[in-house]
Amino acid sequence: KPLTMRPAKMMRASPCATEISTLFNCWRALEVDAKGCMESARALAGCMAVP
Repeated sequence: KPLTMRPAKMMRASPCATEISTLFNCWRALEVDAKGCMESARALAGCMAVP
């Protein structure tokens, strides 16, 4: 009986992965309470508010 391969499962990224990554990078570059990261925080909050 020949061996067969199962199709690879497609991994889906979290819907807010880009936004959270952007916020973490901002925090790393500046600091957690930096006002420059507010736009990234708002984008993440908006993304997470979508059902």
